[in-house]
Amino acid sequence: MSHTIVRKYVATMPGLDEARARPSTIRDKRFENQTLRNRDELMYIDICQAMNTGDIGRVEASFLPWIYVFKATGKHKYASQMTRFLVNLQFNWPEKLSDIIRMNLLCNPSGHALAFRAVDWVVERNNLYTKV
Repeated sequence: MSHTIVRKYVATMPGLDEARARPSTIRDKRFENQTLRNRDELMYIDICQAMNTGDIGRVEASFLPWIYVFKATGKHKYASQMTRFLVNLQFNWPEKLSDIIRMNLLCNPSGHALAFRAVDWVVERNNLYTKV
């Protein structure tokens, strides 16, 4: 059942190609756009859940689709930085350094389940409490 729902309501390449290949008189552009939005929202939910649970492997795996999104929306600096970081992490840096970076991208300041945060979020939070 879930596979049927995804095939119908989430933009996948075969389904999207079929929908766009139809004549413009019978195309449902609103439905096509909604399936694209559903796909993007699921990507966002996936990375949020991966970050909250501290699953750095899933976070790293979701970088590539986000690079494409940033490129497509004109956020070229984000895309190039993420690309450079991902290439360095997977291919250029020594394996031990890459593992250290992976293990220090997320932290759990509260110690509660599902409460991991990006390290820069924790730094900004500390800056806020320092100023107050």
